[in-house]
Amino acid sequence: MVLTVTGEIDMETVEHLRAVLWQALAAPGGAEIVVDFAGVTFCDATGVQALADAHAQARANGVRLRLINLRRPVRRVLQITGMLEPLTEGDH
Repeated sequence: MVLTVTGEIDMETVEHLRAVLWQALAAPGGAEIVVDFAGVTFCDATGVQALADAHAQARANGVRLRLINLRRPVRRVLQITGMLEPLTEGDH
């Protein structure tokens, strides 16, 4: 499954991202969820927390959650918070 995310992820938009991620995690038969962040221009701490929560739930479900096409500012936020490697394993 591939999800495409665009715009800014912040307090105003994070609940929509969270809902989409949980819906994808609840879908039957998925071994991997790839989230394309090419259109994401900003991600604050609420977005990082939503991604961390989704990553933890994915692991508990035996599903791989992976982000691709990260822009430099978003990549940097994930790197600082320690979430870059867990969310981009295999994306070189």
